[in-house]
Amino acid sequence: MDRAVEISNELYNKLKDYEEVVGTGVKNRNNASYIIIYLTKASKAILSKIPSQYRGIHVESQITGNFSM
Repeated sequence: MDRAVEISNELYNKLKDYEEVVGTGVKNRNNASYIIIYLTKASKAILSKIPSQYRGIHVESQITGNFSM
């Protein structure tokens, strides 16, 4: 999972300038890690920028709206 977190951070750095992107995370399903891109909203423009795989890891998007920590 450490590799997936590192790759998730790398992907976030490529996408963070898009206003719809609010973060990334790593989850596990069936003993396989995958990356989640958290979005404020879905648009064709941002969805076309999110790969289905990045460096061998499956990528999904999830609409969360804005959030802060």
